[in-house]
Amino acid sequence: MQRFTVKKSDIEKRWDPYYFQPTLVNLEAKVKAKTTLRLRDFARSMAGGATPLKSEGDQHYAEAKDGIPFIRVQNLSTTGSLNLSDVKHITKTTHEGLLARSRLNGGELLVKITGVGRMAIASVVPEGFSANINQHIVAIKTANIEQSKALAAYINLDFVEQLASRRATGGTRPALDYPALLSIPIIEDARILTRMQAAHRNMLELESKATHLLAEVQSVMYRELALPRMNMARIPLKERIFSVSAGQLSGNIFDPKTHAPRSVALLKSLAHSKFPVAQLREVITHRMAGDWGEDEGFEDDAEEYEKRLVIRGTEFDNELNLRIENGREKYRKVKVEKLNRMQIEVGDLLIEKSGGSPDQPVGRVAILEGALLQSQSICYSNFVEKIKPDPAKVLPTYLFHYLRFVHAIGVTDLLQSQTNGIRNLMIHRYLSLPVSLPTLAKQADIVAEIAGLQNEAVALRAKAKHVLDTAKREVEKVILGD
Repeated sequence: MQRFTVKKSDIEKRWDPYYFQPTLVNLEAKVKAKTTLRLRDFARSMAGGATPLKSEGDQHYAEAKDGIPFIRVQNLSTTGSLNLSDVKHITKTTHEGLLARSRLNGGELLVKITGVGRMAIASVVPEGFSANINQHIVAIKTANIEQSKALAAYINLDFVEQLASRRATGGTRPALDYPALLSIPIIEDARILTRMQAAHRNMLELESKATHLLAEVQSVMYRELALPRMNMARIPLKERIFSVSAGQLSGNIFDPKTHAPRSVALLKSLAHSKFPVAQLREVITHRMAGDWGEDEGFEDDAEEYEKRLVIRGTEFDNELNLRIENGREKYRKVKVEKLNRMQIEVGDLLIEKSGGSPDQPVGRVAILEGALLQSQSICYSNFVEKIKPDPAKVLPTYLFHYLRFVHAIGVTDLLQSQTNGIRNLMIHRYLSLPVSLPTLAKQADIVAEIAGLQNEAVALRAKAKHVLDTAKREVEKVILGD
């Protein structure tokens, strides 16, 4: 525990001890000694965003091809560029109506102002890029896009993030109000942008190589299982018009996409493996729906509940496995009786059965690894289903990669229904999926090849992070004189 004293005469407005930590006070004084400029000196106008209600999803949200990009905190990046790999979309009507005041046209400086984790992440909107923002971001109009880029490079430095966090208020969800944000001291130095842009180019090159390696996982599955490839990206017009009998629709999904000839062919292609094939339900020994439980503060006098980290769709990673982020994880109290029925063990698979988004079908998969279960007492939410692979028939890691492959090629998109804006995986149809079953030894070989690709990708990303961190330290040393 750090102890320090503050003179009463030095206390203005703020009373929380974090604000007066000596390291932060000294850092603030050092920066202010080098500049009189503040962020307000560069802001010509500002606008905050908003988030449309999920219950009105059909009215406000849209598919990528029809919508306007809706920038969220996860789309901001410390590189200063937007990360649009998982961007949501809103309708043009919402963009021009409900969210008219926060429309983006290009050149704006976007800054994160609320939420857990790193504060004041800054990115610049590309020129001519039409988009909008949610309530956790503020858009600042500057003199031009080059000035926005220079400011973003500076704000994303670690010591500036410390100054931003110092100004934030709130406990579980820190926030920067406009006056606090605009009071951040700004040091103008052309070397900041030049050095950081060079580091970002190097970093992006390494990350691109890592992403390419992870994409090769699909090629491994296609090659090793000798499965036919289906092109779902471009469907000829003549295939978009087809007829289906009433008998085929009975008890099935009433969705043209599911019954399209190429969709039917995609589902059937999974059974065309050179190895024996079984239905998914035939290679598992147990399955169980999750439980959202009760709030952490729930009073349990009878001790019938146990506090657990609850795995939600938020924790599912689209490239590797579960991603547990400090500050975003959720703990709930779940009945011990239900936990016993869940039978949570290493090697169990978690299936995202509800949730999704317009651009991301449900059906993502995660595997429970020993390191996680040793460090946390976990369970999983009611939007998640757990299945336990039969080790006599299939290796858990092989089934994990196979089901991820199935999701990646678009199969689960054909096995979902949608109610009130929420996508739901049709479990009974999912359990009928064909699973290609090489020998256990061959399964182990496939898993090993995929692990090699993933390990190399992880190493490249670690190197990319090191490149960026090193550049930040060098820049900070130059401009602060340390």
